[in-house]
Amino acid sequence: MGRGLATGGFFGAIFIFILLSSFSFDSSCNFGPSNPPSLAPVKDGLGVATTPDGSTEVVVDSQSRLVSVISHQRLVSQIPLRVPGNSDATDVVITPSGKLALVTDSRIRSRFGVVVVIDLTTDRVDTTIPVGSGPSAIALSPDGSRAYVSDTGYINNGNVAIIDLATFQVVGYISVGQQPVGLAVSPDGSTLYVADATLYLQLNQPPNSDIPGYVDVVDLANDTIVKSVQVDVAPLILALSSDGTSVAVGNYGSNSISVFNTRTFQVVTLKIEPGVFGVAFSPHGSSIYVTAGDSPLLDSAPGSEPIIHSTSNVMTIVNTHDYQITHSVNLESDPTGIVTDRSGRIYVAEGTFPGLIEISPSTLKTTQIGIPALGPPRVKG
Repeated sequence: MGRGLATGGFFGAIFIFILLSSFSFDSSCNFGPSNPPSLAPVKDGLGVATTPDGSTEVVVDSQSRLVSVISHQRLVSQIPLRVPGNSDATDVVITPSGKLALVTDSRIRSRFGVVVVIDLTTDRVDTTIPVGSGPSAIALSPDGSRAYVSDTGYINNGNVAIIDLATFQVVGYISVGQQPVGLAVSPDGSTLYVADATLYLQLNQPPNSDIPGYVDVVDLANDTIVKSVQVDVAPLILALSSDGTSVAVGNYGSNSISVFNTRTFQVVTLKIEPGVFGVAFSPHGSSIYVTAGDSPLLDSAPGSEPIIHSTSNVMTIVNTHDYQITHSVNLESDPTGIVTDRSGRIYVAEGTFPGLIEISPSTLKTTQIGIPALGPPRVKG
């Protein structure tokens, strides 16, 4: 999933955000603003973003509703979202100025979800913007003038809301495929990529683990789909390389990633550690980082069995030259969203505890950051 000027996504991000914890619906088959689902689909875990200069990381804890701000491996502030009702924060991006963080919150069992705008200069919530019935992922235009928010709260075709960040108003919607989740915007701002999970074709049926998902390629000049690229099952997380030539998609339902060229749309699919939760490119696009955590992402429709994965809490590194796995880094505490900054440092959000892991791209050493319950940062070889 896009993270401002960071190269990764929640899916991320990961998402990681990138990022759905459940698809549970009420008895109606037609969902919309006047008839929302009883439980909007959201990511179970944390979104993570970095400021453009790489000095600060922002982590979202979906359960405590706190946004943690970390600088130089120290927790410097925690901001309560203060969203009324049943809340579940999911994804986060930081504007190019580094002054604002935008957080999606589905407001479970509410008619509208919201995007929470946080002023990082004051550590206060600036405003909240009603968006759809299940906002899950968010991406920014390169100039920071617009935000795109995927709304996964519909059985039929979903949409992506367009927010004008000068007025903090929703100014339009883009019609896309079923259950849109991960998002990314091309570096020139001309194209939006949308991962469609395409799991529920009818309300009374469980997710179909044989039906592939798609990535919609949207021309932002007229907000229309120009191509849909078939990937694997349940694509939830999407990342775009910094040069805009490659898209990597985390397919949670088939334990794989799909990578395609944005000019030829040729797809390469690679089996990966189960439970794909976050996907990010290295700054120069030579590697793809994939996190796989314990947290279940998808519950089935009422009365049917959930899709369950056995996971191993690792970050897998894939070489983009030959699409071979080069390393696996053992992590802990349900790694979820993932981003990289311009220097190549890797940041992984944790799903069980509100924390962050920093990973050196050269040594692959991990540092636990800013978790008060676990004490000061600690380094593992």
